[in-house]
Amino acid sequence: MRSTLRKLSFSQNLGNQEQSQIHARNGLQIMIIEKILSWIFKRRDIVNCEHDIYLRRWYVFRTKYISLFIHKFERSDENRGGLHDHPWNFLVIPIWRGYIEHSMRWDDGEGTRHGPPVPYEVKNRVYPILGTRLRPATYRHRVELLSREVSEHTEAVCGRKINPLKPAWSLFFHFKKLRDWGFWMPEGFVNWNKFWQDKCE
Repeated sequence: MRSTLRKLSFSQNLGNQEQSQIHARNGLQIMIIEKILSWIFKRRDIVNCEHDIYLRRWYVFRTKYISLFIHKFERSDENRGGLHDHPWNFLVIPIWRGYIEHSMRWDDGEGTRHGPPVPYEVKNRVYPILGTRLRPATYRHRVELLSREVSEHTEAVCGRKINPLKPAWSLFFHFKKLRDWGFWMPEGFVNWNKFWQDKCE
């Protein structure tokens, strides 16, 4: 019995070590990729109310009519009771991991395109490449990252705090600006600037 327990403990420790090595190796690879992208393209780090980076954006090119960004979600969109829309029509191509998308169901069964919203939220898993979507500026949604378990042993081996959320990468094309954007709260539309001032104060 003791021999079996020792074997199980040894196997578990070995598994933890392998997991830690994978995290360390993956972390190094991602760091190299980000450094290369930042050397080639201008980068902007967008922070949340806690001043943590939640979206890292690289500007591949920008014009008046079409632009291309590389997005790396470090954290989920702010979940403060509302979904957000956009200033332009856009095309998103998830390229790594994917995420969960929260959007609204509308009473005509056509997603978020027509009619007044009914009082429930739609939650869908978005997969890399397969989740490619062309959306209008009025599309309302919120991105939620997938989660993972991170042990103290893994963080000790890597020598850093590991985000329990799985970062997601995507290509993001947007077209000509059409409107101001903001958040759709229970009380109605709130301009993005006012939203951040009110929610982050």
